[in-house]
Amino acid sequence: MNFSRITTICILLLLAGFNITAQLVSIEEVKGIDSTFIKGESKYYFHIRNKNNVLRFVDSYFIEYAQLGGQLPEIIINNKGELDVYVRVFIAPFFKMADREFSLNEMFSIDIYADQNGNIKELEINYPKDVDIPIAAIEQFENAIRTSNLRLVFDKTHKAFATSPWIGRSFRYNSNTIKEMANNH
Repeated sequence: MNFSRITTICILLLLAGFNITAQLVSIEEVKGIDSTFIKGESKYYFHIRNKNNVLRFVDSYFIEYAQLGGQLPEIIINNKGELDVYVRVFIAPFFKMADREFSLNEMFSIDIYADQNGNIKELEINYPKDVDIPIAAIEQFENAIRTSNLRLVFDKTHKAFATSPWIGRSFRYNSNTIKEMANNH
């Protein structure tokens, strides 16, 4: 890869980062049970991550590969049903308390960051601002997933993943679906 191409990619990534940051209304540190979290607030969502998370700030080749037009192989989670159980147990009760119906585009999302073996190392979550999820519940959710048998599954030999320091995948849930999960719990 030549120098001008690398420089262009770096500039695009920086501009994308500034665009995301510009959309945040506020950022604060919030103390959990054992960890500190960064809570960002945008116009409609809260964005929560553990203060110790570092992977999102490390370039990963699989993202560059996709941006350059490469077709990424599938990245899945080894047991989506188990992930759904954690969402239902730790997150859904707070969506149930929201006194309204959500629109179809209002989502709860989990961004999962894993190492080369698919082991989950870090999470970030995003959810509508009018859902009041205590930071302790978010910390328990994070700890349950990180200590579970859940793994990201992907072809480690594919050139997009072979040299990537981390692999990531987002999982999105419609907020009304999560509300229903609480009703069926």
